[in-house]
Amino acid sequence: MYRLQSTINLRHLHLSELESSLFTSQLLGDVILTLVMTLTPGDDSRSLLHHAIQCYISVMKKQCDKIVKNHDLQLLYLGELFHHVCQITLHLPAEIMDSSLVFLLHIVNKFKDVSKGMAKGQKAKIKSRKIGSKMVNYVENGMRSAVHRLPDTCEERHMLLKKLGNQS
Repeated sequence: MYRLQSTINLRHLHLSELESSLFTSQLLGDVILTLVMTLTPGDDSRSLLHHAIQCYISVMKKQCDKIVKNHDLQLLYLGELFHHVCQITLHLPAEIMDSSLVFLLHIVNKFKDVSKGMAKGQKAKIKSRKIGSKMVNYVENGMRSAVHRLPDTCEERHMLLKKLGNQS
């Protein structure tokens, strides 16, 4: 069973549809973190790490862009992926952090698109709209707290906070 990065407890969501993608992200993220911790500093190490990051982003971007019919599930998935990428980004050397920061912006844009579509598509039931907006707020708050852990010197950090509705 997949372990959630966020603290959301949503019994009505079944992650089986996205479980393999979440496991893939988690596994590749663990590989990258292992590389960061074990490689000795140098140009060869940096290029290997940069290549591993590019491969991870390529694979996960394809997964991220897949359409999931259940908006709640897709939002949860995007939030989880965001946490995975933030965790990786925190451990990367500054000179190869850019591509993961750009990917974080891509995830936030996708998250915003899905949440806007969700708000438009849920006009039928007031209760499901409340649950949906509560979930969007909850996942957004988790994403914001993850961004606050990124280095303050990153221009992308400020862009992410602005997109997530917090300009502090």
